[in-house]
Amino acid sequence: MERAEQVLMDSDSLALFTARADELIDSKDHQAIKTICDVAEETDFVFQSPYDESRYYYSVGNLYEELYKYSRTDWFSDDLSMAVLYFRKALHAIGESPWDREESHLKSCIETNLANNLSSQGRALCAIPFYDSAIKQGNPIAFVSKANNEIFIAGSLYDQDHAIYHLRCAYNNFLEPEKRKHLMHPSQRKSVAEGGRLKDFSKWYQEKSGDFYFNDEFKLGGIDRKEREYLDWVDAEKLFLNDLNDILSGDLVKQDVLSLPSFVSYINQTLSLSEGLAYHGNFDELKNDFCYARYLLFVGLSIPEDVDHFYNSTYRHIEDFSYTINNLKTSHYKNSFRIFYSLLDKIAYFIYRFFDLGPIDNDGRVSFINIFVNTSGKTSKPNKALENSKNPFIHALFFILKDIRELKSYTNISKWVDPDVASYDEIRNAMEHRSLKIVDDFGKESVSRDYRLHENEVEKVKEEIRLLRCDIEGIFPKIREAKQSGEVNKRKEAETEKSSLESQVDVLQKKLHEKEKLSSHSVLVSITEFERRLKGLAKLCRNSLMYLSLAIEFEESQKESDGLVIPREVPLK
Repeated sequence: MERAEQVLMDSDSLALFTARADELIDSKDHQAIKTICDVAEETDFVFQSPYDESRYYYSVGNLYEELYKYSRTDWFSDDLSMAVLYFRKALHAIGESPWDREESHLKSCIETNLANNLSSQGRALCAIPFYDSAIKQGNPIAFVSKANNEIFIAGSLYDQDHAIYHLRCAYNNFLEPEKRKHLMHPSQRKSVAEGGRLKDFSKWYQEKSGDFYFNDEFKLGGIDRKEREYLDWVDAEKLFLNDLNDILSGDLVKQDVLSLPSFVSYINQTLSLSEGLAYHGNFDELKNDFCYARYLLFVGLSIPEDVDHFYNSTYRHIEDFSYTINNLKTSHYKNSFRIFYSLLDKIAYFIYRFFDLGPIDNDGRVSFINIFVNTSGKTSKPNKALENSKNPFIHALFFILKDIRELKSYTNISKWVDPDVASYDEIRNAMEHRSLKIVDDFGKESVSRDYRLHENEVEKVKEEIRLLRCDIEGIFPKIREAKQSGEVNKRKEAETEKSSLESQVDVLQKKLHEKEKLSSHSVLVSITEFERRLKGLAKLCRNSLMYLSLAIEFEESQKESDGLVIPREVPLK
């Protein structure tokens, strides 16, 4: 959709807009909400401050959230995606460190609502960092929302020894808003009032907590300094394949304990031992690939930008003035990115086979996109096999796909995961099929300045072409007059002049074509931007593996037992 010209929304107009948005949400006037959302999509507003911009996006996000709550016809509703998109825009606009209490409060509200909508997408693990950030600002609703999110996670786990830690986290988060009732709107106090779900949960937990055993003092033994440093980093980045790493730190979480849940299969004498364990072996392979990519990221972070390595010292390197860093650090980064990105398609293959979504002959065409999105028609829509799925963790994987890849006919939110950096898809495409250059931060700015400088030359060439075409237009009357008068020489002179001008235009157009071709040949990403994007991809892959396991557990929990089940021990090396 083409954007209209920019329209200024000053602070007074914004105040009227936000008041109107709140009024429509309270009255649940969904037709009017739809109209105002359409206007927001079609109008490119500019604001007097980042704070105003953030408030506007936050209000639009709330409007889309209300539309989703009202319709709820499809789990893949674009209204839900739009709510997430606008909350992300609001978060980006307000920045990392708001200046005053009012801005901090707004940021905590944005984070809470973003987390709630991510949780609605089934992305309960992705929501936790946003709840935690809002909780640091003392937002009582963030405590309530995180408590509900933790109860959901606890009920979704196959490992009950882990579930009790999430229940404890939920209970601790429930206690805080009870102390902060005076900060809550009267309508919000119902969430912690007598007879409410959380109040009932707290009573149950108090009665049962004496039966729970928490191993908080667990210590890993036999770990040398180098391994300890690595494990501490993984813990801090919340990258262990361990749901406890989302809510705890310390030795207890420093293990990649994620595994396949128990699932029922028929006794089949035609299967060899390895065939019978194919899914377990495949899941182990996925974990191994993830752990290797995670380690490459860690090693890359520990290598200074200016350190060379002998692996590529056997040839002379070109100085192309893009300030590219071609050393072991960036090579580790690129390989880490490749592995993380490819894991998503491998997860798709696992889902395709495990849930028997299609014929084996289609294996070669299985990917993260065509597992979740049917692109056979004119528009994209969820794959038929999953369109009616009630599995929240299948939903989560679908929405992670929308974060990472460009999807036709779906709201593109990939840039708004981190809007200042090239999208995941753009980086991967350049890395695999074109040219990706990781450059130092100063170099990126220097190259950008050089590009801007030469843009003036581009405009000069375009203007020269425009003037030459005007001159060419002016020659046509001369040619017509010469034809009518029969003056052959004048006609030849005019046509020669026209041909000369056209040749000049052709030369200038070739320059513009070369400019376009070479300027788009490589994607340049600063090393800081790439590290940020790579860490984000690592987190999404980690959560995707967790959601895969939880999706299988959900499906198995929905099955009815139709006979005798004999447990089988999965062998370990």
